[in-house]
Amino acid sequence: MADQEVISPQIKTLPVGEAKLDEGLPVELRTVRSRLLFVMRLDVKGPLVVGGTSNGYRRIGIVPGGSFEGERLSGQVLDGGSDWQVIRGDGSTTLGVRLVLRTDDGILVTMSYRGIRHGPRGIIDRIERGEVVEPATHYFRINPLFEAPDGKYDWLNASSLSASAIGGRMDRSTAYSRCCDVLPALTTRTAYVPVCVGPGPSAMWSRKTVILARPFSTDQSAISRATPR
Repeated sequence: MADQEVISPQIKTLPVGEAKLDEGLPVELRTVRSRLLFVMRLDVKGPLVVGGTSNGYRRIGIVPGGSFEGERLSGQVLDGGSDWQVIRGDGSTTLGVRLVLRTDDGILVTMSYRGIRHGPRGIIDRIERGEVVEPATHYFRINPLFEAPDGKYDWLNASSLSASAIGGRMDRSTAYSRCCDVLPALTTRTAYVPVCVGPGPSAMWSRKTVILARPFSTDQSAISRATPR
C-alpha cells in the first residue's frame, strides 16, 4: 500500500444500554483549547437602581472607561458603556454589557457580553460591599462577542471567533476580566510512515501508524500542503 494519509473518525460503536455519550465522540468534540486574548479593566460607577421588575431586581452600572491589554490587541475602553444587571430570586446576578473599545492604533471595536455571577450568600454580600474576595470563592463567567470593521481586526468578528472570560471585582468601582478566544478543534489524522525494523543488512521496512493533531481547517488544499510525506 502506498504511503497515504487517511482521516480517522475516532468514533466507537457501543452496544445500546452500555454506551456513554462521551466515549462515542471524536477527540475534537471532547476537548476545548483557548489562548489569552486580553486582560481588561473596567471603571464602574453607580449602579442606577431601577428596582424590582417582572424579570428580577434591575440595576445598571455605568462604565466611564477602562483599558485592555493583550499580545494581539491593546487599547482603551471608551466612555458610554453600561452593565445591565438583574439579581434573580436565587441570588445570582446576570449581566448584559455593551462597550466600545479603541485599539492603540485607533480602530474602534464593539464588545458585548452576557454573563452570570453566583456564589455563597456571604461571599456575594462581601462583593456588594466592595470588599476583595478570592476568585475561587464564587463563579463569574462572561461570553463576549466582538464587531470589528474590515481590515486588521476583522478576525474578532463573531463569525470567526468564540470567546469566554473569567470576571472579578477588585473593589466596588473596578472590574477585571481575563478574556480568551476558543481555538479551533484539533482534527485527528492517521498517517502511515515507513519505519526501519531490525539492524544491519537484514533490516526490513515496515509501516507505523502515528496520530497527527492539527488545528481543523475546512481548506482541504491547505491540509494537503501541510501533510508530511
